[in-house]
Parts: sequence; C-alpha cells; structure tokens
Amino acid sequence: MAGTLSVQKIQGLATSATPTVVEISSGHTLHQAGAVLQVVSAEETAATSSTSGSAVNIVSVNITPKFSSSKIYITASVHCSTASSGRAGVGLYKGSNPVVQGDASGSRTRAYGQVQNSDTGIFSSVSMTYLDSPATTTETTYSAKMIPEGSSTTFYINRSASDNDSGSRFRGVSAITVMEIAQ
Repeated sequence: MAGTLSVQKIQGLATSATPTVVEISSGHTLHQAGAVLQVVSAEETAATSSTSGSAVNIVSVNITPKFSSSKIYITASVHCSTASSGRAGVGLYKGSNPVVQGDASGSRTRAYGQVQNSDTGIFSSVSMTYLDSPATTTETTYSAKMIPEGSSTTFYINRSASDNDSGSRFRGVSAITVMEIAQ
C-alpha cells in the first residue's frame, strides 16, 4: 500500500539519547531531486612541466555515486602555460576518456581551453564545467588533463614557462570539484 505522509515538522524524540537527530533505518534512504548528495575536491599545487605527446593528468578525484540516476557536476580550474610558440589544450576526463568527445570526423578531442603562447612569460587560467550522467554506482575518476598539440610541445602546470624560482613570481593552484546531484 502506497501512501503520503504530510507533516509540518519532523524532529527527534525528546526522550531519546540524541533528541536532535532523526534517523533513517538502515537500508532506507531519503531522496530529493536536485539535492547535492556529496562533494569531493582536490587541489594540485606542484609546479611541473612535461613534454609528453599525450594527455597528462593535472588534478583528479574519485567519487562513488550513491544512485545510478544521479548527475555529476564537474568544475575545474587549471593554471598553465607553454613554451614559446607551443600550443596545448585542457580538457576534462572520466577515467581515460575525455568527457567531451571528438568532432564529426572523430579525429579531434574537444578541449575546454587552449593555451597558445608566443611569449614564455604568459600564464593562463582555464576554467571548465560539465554535467555528466555516469549511470553507475561504481567509483569513477574525473580529472583535468593537459593535451599538447604536438610531441615536441613543452607545457607548464601551475607556473609560467619563464618561472625559474627566482624573484617574486606568481604560482598557480589547479583544482577540481565534483558534486553528485540527485535526480
């Protein structure tokens, strides 16, 4: 028998050992569409460089969705630069796959941002957001990665290409946050 319980206020039992706590029995859940169920975040503060010809992880998090119907809201910010005349893209990944797939020909990965420098002192910030529908309750890894255009591109994470640790140069912090949203 299905029914609806309508009340104005729910509160814990005054004679309980924890009168301000309302407990849900084990195995049962409350479900409200649009509610944030959990938040996971990470930061990367290390200043590094790479000449890899493939996507390089900058910062990542793992989340295990509570419901397979949930959406995962991803937001990331990456601080980066490339060597003179170098180009690189920045993208969001789920596992080893970009969350935004290639163009119609399937040959190019879509990037959220691109860094292209003609001056090694340029330092860029790329912000990204995406709403994913993973349809799973197994642990999933989301990450922000740098994708060089060519195998000879040198790119820098959380620093400019000309930063040599002398003087008062700014350093960046790259971060990613994922939120599970009930549907």
